[in-house]
Amino acid sequence: MKVNKNLAIVILLFIITLVSYINIFPNDFAWDDAFFIVDNIHIKSLEEIPGFFTEPSTGNLYRPLRSVFYAITYQIWQLNVFGYHLNAFFLHFSISILLFFITLKITYKTAFSFVAALFFAVNPIHTARITNMTAAFDVYGILFLLLSFLFYILFSKNGNGNKKYYYWLSIVFYLLALFSSEEAITLILLLFLYDFSFNHKIIFGD
Repeated sequence: MKVNKNLAIVILLFIITLVSYINIFPNDFAWDDAFFIVDNIHIKSLEEIPGFFTEPSTGNLYRPLRSVFYAITYQIWQLNVFGYHLNAFFLHFSISILLFFITLKITYKTAFSFVAALFFAVNPIHTARITNMTAAFDVYGILFLLLSFLFYILFSKNGNGNKKYYYWLSIVFYLLALFSSEEAITLILLLFLYDFSFNHKIIFGD
C-alpha cells in the first residue's frame, strides 16, 4: 500500500512538473548556450573526454563531469533543442523526487514530504536554470549531491547492520557531485546539520 502511494505521488509530481515546464521545449538556444554548446568544439567528440579531467572546462571552470554530460548529450541530440530541454526537465524532476524521498526518510510524513517536493518542483525560482540549456547541466551537481545525502541518511539509519555500502555509495556520489559543480561543497554543512538534528532528536522519527 505504501509503495503504491509513493508511486502515485511520483506520477503526480511528474505530471505537475511537466505541465509547469512543457512550454520550454520549442525554445531555441539563447545567451551562453552558443558558447558552451553550439560553438564548443570540445564537446563534439567523445575523444575529448579525458582532457576534461586534466584541463579547465570551457569558461575556465573545473567541472569535468559536466563537460562529459555536454559531450554525451551532443552525441545523442547534436543541436536538437528538444533533447537539451528534455535533459533539463528530467534533471529537475529527478531532483524533486529525491527531495520527496529525502524528506520522507527524515520526517516519515508522506503528506508533508509531498508538499515540500511539490513546492520545490513548481517554484518559479528554478525557471532560469531549467529553461536555460547551459545552466541545466549544472544541476547534475545538485542531483549527485542529493543522492549522496540520501545514501548517507540510509547509512545513518542502518549503520550498525549490513548496510555500510550506503556509506560508500554516498562517497561515490559526492565525488561525482564535486566533479560536476562546486556547489557540491555545501553537502558538508548539510551533513553537519543533519547529524546534529538526528543526534539531538530535532528531526521527526527515530
